[in-house]
Amino acid sequence: MHSSSHDNGFHQRKIHQHKVSSVKQKYDKQYKKIKSINLLKEFTQNSTIHGVQHIFREGETPVHRLIWSVFFTICLTGAMYFIYDSWTGYVSVPIVMSVVETSYPLDAVYFPAVSVCPVQKIVLSKAMEYFTKNLDNATLNDVGLNSFLKALTALQYPLYRGLSLYLYESGGLLQKLEILNITELMLKSLPGCEEIFFKCYWRGFVRNCCSLFHLQRSEIGFCYSFNSFTSEKYKDCIYKDKEVELREHCILMTTSGTGPGSGVGVLFKSSNSSDQLLVNSNSKAMIQMHHPNEYPEPGMGTLIPIEMEKMNVLIKATVTESSDDIRKMHPAVSGCYFKDSKKSLITTIYSQKSCLFECRMSFLIKKCGCLPYYIVMEHFEKTCNATELLCIAAHKEELRFYRPPSASSEVTEDIRNSSLDCTHCLPTCNERHYEVVVIDFYTNTGLKKHKYDGFVDIYYKDTGVVKYQREMSYNFIQLVVNLGGIGGLFLGASLLSLLEVVFWLSKALIIYIWPMKEKKRRPKKQVPEKGTISHIQGWLD
Repeated sequence: MHSSSHDNGFHQRKIHQHKVSSVKQKYDKQYKKIKSINLLKEFTQNSTIHGVQHIFREGETPVHRLIWSVFFTICLTGAMYFIYDSWTGYVSVPIVMSVVETSYPLDAVYFPAVSVCPVQKIVLSKAMEYFTKNLDNATLNDVGLNSFLKALTALQYPLYRGLSLYLYESGGLLQKLEILNITELMLKSLPGCEEIFFKCYWRGFVRNCCSLFHLQRSEIGFCYSFNSFTSEKYKDCIYKDKEVELREHCILMTTSGTGPGSGVGVLFKSSNSSDQLLVNSNSKAMIQMHHPNEYPEPGMGTLIPIEMEKMNVLIKATVTESSDDIRKMHPAVSGCYFKDSKKSLITTIYSQKSCLFECRMSFLIKKCGCLPYYIVMEHFEKTCNATELLCIAAHKEELRFYRPPSASSEVTEDIRNSSLDCTHCLPTCNERHYEVVVIDFYTNTGLKKHKYDGFVDIYYKDTGVVKYQREMSYNFIQLVVNLGGIGGLFLGASLLSLLEVVFWLSKALIIYIWPMKEKKRRPKKQVPEKGTISHIQGWLD
């Protein structure tokens, strides 16, 4: 009996506790609902955002609320559209180019490097003298020796014209010449500076040609260069756009004048045709203007015919500089490298053309395990011997084509696999670009009565340089100002309006959560009597 009454009492207390819990939950929901409505009313009646007060003001007619709701929706839609447009412009098109100056001073830009590459790269008498010292008599009398010399002359990117044919004609001689030092042979056989130049001028004054022009490596063989930091004399100098590392011999030439005689001039010496390897050539040299920190770009020079009296070469320089905001961006976004942010293996400072040069040479190392005689890369100096030239001939076509970006969908898999992957070679953010704009050519109309074959005069065309600025179309401050203008125009909102929304949301969150925590901290009261519970439940119902 006693046990039964005890169980009934426990059961009754459970029922009472459940009812009390249900009543509290209903009460809390009602409390939260009322507080949320009151906060919403308070926000809408005091909001600084235009149109909100008209929609929720007490006592307004439904028509009035509808009209202002339409106006507010239209303005909000317009604001969202222009905000989205500004954001996509900031993200997808971050870089713009603009002309900032059309008369940038000439003397603030280094005069371009001028490379002269003789067409006759081998003087026969010099080559035979070298062969006599380094080959046995049987090899000296081999009929393929002349073809081998022509093959070395044909080792010129990008066409390598005649290379495969001359190597084929050399036959078994290639194996006998494997121990031959080709670099030394080409240096010993190269026409000397005094054999090419008759007289040289710089800014109208006569200069010693061999003190102006120095030995230059290039992908078309050995040349002679003026004002080049990639020449053998200046290869240790470090180039900078505005100044050069202070060393006695690291000096780049500049000029402030334009017109004939204001730049560099060269008189070419008449050559001895009896000592030439290529007897049918109608050109004496190839001349090219390029950046002082870059190697001559193969295939881009101007051939100088033998029957030439005078050639005027007019050049135009442009300067491109990037803002500090560009340096903070990833190269994949900015699309360029700063010269000091990426290392080059063949020049002291990075450039896109030197990177492409390095990419081609790395391809030859991968395929053939050696490099042509005219180039030396950092940490790799193995020169291709006579038989390894066959490997270069086998892959010469692949050196001419670069693999497009991986995003390109119109390229076949065959092209992807048979082309160079040089997609990492981006332009430099700060550039000095030189362009040949005019070439005036005058041929020799009569019998030659002088000791030179022609005169080339290279000078600036214009008195000023065009300067471009590469910068972000939107930096973060411009984006914030633009978004603020859009918000003010369409909604009359400002940064304070945004903080106002944050304030009311924070206030709602505090009111929503804090009382619940306070209730949990209060000590538990005794379970109310059954009549009290019924009274509360009836009030809620």
